[in-house]
Amino acid sequence: MASEQLRKLDDNTIYWTLGGKPVTDEVRTCNGTLTKTHGAPRELEPVDMARLSTSDLGQSFATGHLPKDYEPATAIHYVSPRARFESIISPASDTWGLACVIFEIRVGSPLFEPFLGNSQDILKQTVQTLGKLLEPWWNTFENRELWFEENGEPKPKRVQEREGVLLTSSASSI
Repeated sequence: MASEQLRKLDDNTIYWTLGGKPVTDEVRTCNGTLTKTHGAPRELEPVDMARLSTSDLGQSFATGHLPKDYEPATAIHYVSPRARFESIISPASDTWGLACVIFEIRVGSPLFEPFLGNSQDILKQTVQTLGKLLEPWWNTFENRELWFEENGEPKPKRVQEREGVLLTSSASSI
């Protein structure tokens, strides 16, 4: 069910879809007192999201059933190399994205910094961190010769600067 369809449903239909009228619980602060702050909810309605498993949740789709005219909206720094080079979306690409998210949660910063916001920079960071990409992706990685030797090692900084590279590459690790 698309979000615009969901918005048109009345409360009783939503309750029925989610398994009945909600069981509410009072919201308490960490010290056990009831919330009385303006804007804070006084009670919560837990929802079993598993009941919505057949719903369209934006970018979600059943494995093996890629929607027509699908345009991925994955954050640039979570896109797997395979998805980037071959436009193949799969559970493996979801695992890659999940690993990037877990890293970011645990460390407090992204594995691949998206600030510059382009695919080439994310690929550069990927090679800096994880090493040379697999073939044929390595040979498809445009401009790799600006930053890396053919074996995937970063060129010396002075060589990159001499060749006009502004944002040089260097070895890094997690």
